[in-house]
Amino acid sequence: MSAMVLTVLLTTGRTVGAEQRVLSSIDSVGSRAIVVRADPDAGVTTAVLERLQGVDGIQWAGAFSGAVDAKNQQISEGTRVPTRSVYSLQLDQLGIPERKGAGELAFASVAALEQLGLVDGAGAISVSDGRSVGVGGQLVTPEYLEEFEPLWC
Repeated sequence: MSAMVLTVLLTTGRTVGAEQRVLSSIDSVGSRAIVVRADPDAGVTTAVLERLQGVDGIQWAGAFSGAVDAKNQQISEGTRVPTRSVYSLQLDQLGIPERKGAGELAFASVAALEQLGLVDGAGAISVSDGRSVGVGGQLVTPEYLEEFEPLWC
């Protein structure tokens, strides 16, 4: 019995120690983003965003879908730009207004709008999955999302 308790205590101590090393390495390099990639059937849902709301130190939390190509609907052979759906309880931080009602709208960073020839932030995109989506305007790209440019949501 005492050997089993000792083994559990040692294993727990190692786990806690490993966890602390990972956390200190994250803090030591000044990480600004933690990216979790999961297969669609992994069971990760947008419910995680609600749980993250109560965690101190998180500036923004969002989830992105897999990328699909999109192009300016008016330019048949136009540049294809990867687009993703974004899920967040803090879309206002990206300059995306709260929407109610039917219809899908895309918002894009300046870089994405330029790539598609939509510098005025108006028009529509054709998505490789067959959807046609109106452009709702320009989104703000915060520093912590710059590595994900060009941003389309």
